[in-house]
Amino acid sequence: MTTPRPRLHAFSWDRLDDFAALVNAVQGLEGTPAAVDPAFMEERLRVPGMDAESDCLLASMDGALIGYTLLNWELPIGCVVFEGGVLPERRRGGIGGALFAWAKERGRGRGAAVARAPSPETDAELAGFLLAQGFGEVRLHDIMHWASASLPEPELPAGIVSRLFRAGDEAPLAEAQNAAFDGQWGFSPNTIEQVAYAVGLSRVTPEGVALLLDGDDVAAYCLTQTVGQAPELAGSVFMLGAHPRYQGLGLGRAALLAGMRLLLDRGVKTIELTVDAANEAAKQLYASVGYQRVNGRRWFEADLRGG
Repeated sequence: MTTPRPRLHAFSWDRLDDFAALVNAVQGLEGTPAAVDPAFMEERLRVPGMDAESDCLLASMDGALIGYTLLNWELPIGCVVFEGGVLPERRRGGIGGALFAWAKERGRGRGAAVARAPSPETDAELAGFLLAQGFGEVRLHDIMHWASASLPEPELPAGIVSRLFRAGDEAPLAEAQNAAFDGQWGFSPNTIEQVAYAVGLSRVTPEGVALLLDGDDVAAYCLTQTVGQAPELAGSVFMLGAHPRYQGLGLGRAALLAGMRLLLDRGVKTIELTVDAANEAAKQLYASVGYQRVNGRRWFEADLRGG
């Protein structure tokens, strides 16, 4: 009896529902607030700069999806980020290696110099796979949770006002983000189109974005997102920063508190954020308002220029 062989093929939109279910199963999201539905998966696949039918490769067997890889482009910094995996019962059969071989070739073809991929710090199997694929560990990010009973009110310097994001803020928010994170590891500059799209995602929404303004300029900002439904609604700080012109004034802390307040007002009880483990100043800020480290995410990198 011949053993069926997996088939590798491009993503197609008629498999969207199946693909969302596959992502949940591969990433262990089933039954959690972070589980994705087809509508949110479509949002993810329509991010500006991504072409799902060219940037997502699926593996199937007897018509059922068993694995995938999805490419997230960060070409301004010469990088492509690999996302994906294989169903647990189908691992160790070479499917992941075949998916990554395609992903490397696709990244190389579009001019990416390096490929990066994340792994939970406790996932020794995934880390071992990445090492076997020619990746090396380059970074550790701490994942921190907040679940305190109270939240301080933000203190704003004279002339700084706090309000929600609204139409027309896309360009100054993009400028503030790019200035705040310029040169930091893993940050690829955002276009105005990308910022507008991110703010409009169903898990973010303009009502989840706190801005601190000096006139028309964004001095600091906090983008938040929610997953799940009440009473299991969970929140996270998606992006936080202060424009370099306004650093040293405590606006990072003020923006963080303003964003967290938006989450609490929506019924969130716990808040998650991720920070570079080497960024001691940011970690001290988060600890000062009650965040505690709960786990981490390791980042691996491979050079694509050597063939």
